[in-house]
Amino acid sequence: MTEQEKQQALENARKMLAARQGYAQKTRKNSFDEWGNDKCIGRTMDTIDAMKRGSASDRQYRYWADEGPAKGSIRRFSGGVNGVGGGCSDLSEDQFGAYKKAQDLVRRNSLGDREEAIFLLKSHFNNVFEVPV
Repeated sequence: MTEQEKQQALENARKMLAARQGYAQKTRKNSFDEWGNDKCIGRTMDTIDAMKRGSASDRQYRYWADEGPAKGSIRRFSGGVNGVGGGCSDLSEDQFGAYKKAQDLVRRNSLGDREEAIFLLKSHFNNVFEVPV
């Protein structure tokens, strides 16, 4: 990973942390533990460390549409090329194309692929969640 990529990863992590803190303030939820430490920082730094190593943490994306029965999931369960699985049902042709592209991005697991996959899924489905595996 080049120095410029590291700086970009840190900047993305800072933006993600700021967005989480803004959401917590708007919804009156907080991500602070009993001692006032921000729990998001540790998770964000773990993500950056994983990106630096090039390894993938186990994660799953679940998505569904409000207006129909379309739903599915993409799961990354190992760092190998064949370590991505998932399934879908009742998708339109456009939604299926987005699902396959997002699955390819999760499989590739390069810097920025996670965010691109989430953006792609959110552009075709109303509800997209990243859940720990």
